[in-house]
Amino acid sequence: MGRTALELVGQGGLGYSFDPLIAESRDEFAEAVKAFVPAFTDYPWIRFFTPFLSYFGPAWFPRFLLDLVPIKGVQRLKQIVDTIQRRSEEIYHVKKIAIEKGDTDLLNAVGEGKDVMSVLLRENMKASIEDRLPDEEVLAQMGTFIVAGVDTTSNALSRILHLLSQNQDIQDQLRIELHAAQEHSGRDIPYEELGALPYLDAVCRETLRLWAPVNLSNRQAKADITLY
Repeated sequence: MGRTALELVGQGGLGYSFDPLIAESRDEFAEAVKAFVPAFTDYPWIRFFTPFLSYFGPAWFPRFLLDLVPIKGVQRLKQIVDTIQRRSEEIYHVKKIAIEKGDTDLLNAVGEGKDVMSVLLRENMKASIEDRLPDEEVLAQMGTFIVAGVDTTSNALSRILHLLSQNQDIQDQLRIELHAAQEHSGRDIPYEELGALPYLDAVCRETLRLWAPVNLSNRQAKADITLY
């Protein structure tokens, strides 16, 4: 399920195929994404400690301090983050160059150029200098999008399948609706029609209501701001 979620997030979010799901294959990036949350939760103090490192010296200094931490798990987490960052940079630069050159073949190879990242890059390039996101910010958003999206998607899909296996009548009704939509649309159901199926929507919403993939998220503003 994790491989499926990574591919869904990759195609829909980044316009990139990580794993065609045809054969068993080892992918360093996929393994890093799946290992991030377990590695991170083993050391919960990191999330409270690392934000303060940005106040100490130049940008390279926090990384230097992290390299000195004599804890194997922390160094493993650092390697995972480096792997995710490296692949994110590769995807970002390829897509950015393609957009700048107008290479429609490359952009439309996966996702037909409608993925979240392609849209974001196009709009970011059109924005004024003061409103434009720097490359570092876009890359950070990519990493967050991938890591957060894969775990939540795989968990939600697994829970849906689990609940359907326990409720045969609901499973049968959902199958009838999907078969009818498939016969009407052909082999693949278009996204708009899929999203308009009432019973499928009800199954997804009720599952997420009962078993939210993320039921708590602590946030802290980095700077004071006035809300209007």
